[in-house]
Amino acid sequence: MNLKRSFFIIAALLVAACTLAKGSSSIVDSIVFGDVASEKNHAFSGADSEVVFGGLGEPARKLLPLQPAGWQGGSMAFTLKVDPSRPNYATVRLWGSDISQDRLILFCEGRQVGYIHLGDVDILDFGNEEASPPFTGRFYYATSPLPTEMTEGKSELHFEVRGIGPVWGYGQTFDQFQKTMTLPTRGIYRLYTHTDGFFVPPPDEKQGEAVTNPPVRNEPGAEVLDKVKARVNGEIKNLLASTRPLNEMQMEFLARAYFVKWTPAFQNPRVVTQVVNGLDSLFAAFRENPGLAQHDPTTPNPGWFEFGPAGHAISLLAEGLKPLLDERIADGGQQISRRAAYSEMLVAGRDWHRQHRLLYTNQSMITDMNIYLSNRGLEVVDPANALSETAVRRYLYEALSLEPWRDSDPGADSRSWNVGTNYWELTDKGLTKELGFVGYYGEVLDWVTSIYEATRPAPGLPGDEKIKDRLVKITNTRAPFRAPGLDGDGFRAMRAEAIIGWRDAHYPGNVFYGERSTWDASALYAVAATLDPVAIGYAQQMFDDNQFFISLERQMAQAGNLRVTAGLQARRACR
Repeated sequence: MNLKRSFFIIAALLVAACTLAKGSSSIVDSIVFGDVASEKNHAFSGADSEVVFGGLGEPARKLLPLQPAGWQGGSMAFTLKVDPSRPNYATVRLWGSDISQDRLILFCEGRQVGYIHLGDVDILDFGNEEASPPFTGRFYYATSPLPTEMTEGKSELHFEVRGIGPVWGYGQTFDQFQKTMTLPTRGIYRLYTHTDGFFVPPPDEKQGEAVTNPPVRNEPGAEVLDKVKARVNGEIKNLLASTRPLNEMQMEFLARAYFVKWTPAFQNPRVVTQVVNGLDSLFAAFRENPGLAQHDPTTPNPGWFEFGPAGHAISLLAEGLKPLLDERIADGGQQISRRAAYSEMLVAGRDWHRQHRLLYTNQSMITDMNIYLSNRGLEVVDPANALSETAVRRYLYEALSLEPWRDSDPGADSRSWNVGTNYWELTDKGLTKELGFVGYYGEVLDWVTSIYEATRPAPGLPGDEKIKDRLVKITNTRAPFRAPGLDGDGFRAMRAEAIIGWRDAHYPGNVFYGERSTWDASALYAVAATLDPVAIGYAQQMFDDNQFFISLERQMAQAGNLRVTAGLQARRACR
């Protein structure tokens, strides 16, 4: 692993040397912000900004919050020369040690360049979603293309850089999506116009020194595992003692814990009692509102899970549940056997998902896995209504590109994506497909591992070998999309490639090695499931850099999140 790190450093130095040798003749014009003469020569104005002397003592400007504060902050305007006959680009110079959640948007002749959220052209700067400097101790550059219809036939253009507050992409209202700008932006050092899409800074421009031999993190250590166990066991004790019926996610969590030796749920009959009570309550709610088969608000993403977690709990606890399935429970003013009640509920959820499949790879994996898990529950309570293993496993195969994706099954209101008969959810090498390279959402190792785990006939037995092989392939295919860097505290780490991903709106990328820690999984989930030697090597490097335990600690910082607690327990982070 140290050899791999050295290779990346040498490659980066070679690229830098070639870049400097290439020269900077493509630069048409530039403005140095905070430099009086340069600003005067470019008709600068920007009352809502301040001059600072930041990286390496270089001048820059920060855009300031307005009073009263709103989502828009300060701005600065200026003119720059462009080439009237060639494509033009704009590149901003930023200091890599700066941290800011604010965003910077470039305007050309009053029109915005780039998309604030999801598009083929990025805005000038997305800021940092986590408190980590992008490139400690060095300057870095971000390039945007300028629309040719604006530059063609012109030799000078009017530009603006505007600051706005942070953005939350899932906001359902403008106020949820766009946050108030309350702090100054990062320093903006220089803006260039140029005609080469690969920007080369002037050879005499200060760059700083990258940290080439960063220290290794010395804490936290293995004591974090005691905190993990305490959190998991505390949640289990609460669920075992609960007098309220458990929801789907709680039932699944408890059913998994039934097989974990260090938990109070291990082989505990109370688990079966609580899950049965939860299933009875879920059926009663379904009878009152059949729409729960399409939208259960207790699941993480209503519309993606129904009733897969319940089916999974049933399949895991099959032996304890079977003696209770023919008992009668309330069904309005009548009685129904648990077997018939659970079957009706699971069929409704399974078949709705079959007719409303989702196309994006991570969404297809989740919904298709829950088709499968619902069917696993049916195999226990009502085999006659269960699809054969071959028939239901094909949904998993399609989501993992072991077979072409066949769209939704026919139905009265089926969702159709019209992708033909030869659409594959992954590339030949195993990258997820959307509108471009998918960074964080493409890191589907947690879901692929969950799919593999779902195919185990019983806990501890091997799952589907084709799916396991696919998991190994995806793990190794995504590994090159990590690069040496520093974590937020300046320690040695590997970070995800986040610049080229079309849904990766922050820089630098998160710290992870073979796989990322998520709400639903630790950084060892896929490694433990496959025991692939190469994946083990990635994990060994993570332990050499002492980045595993801090990843667990950061997961646990999300207090009260059952998904995180379930991920810490069921994903073998500390077995």
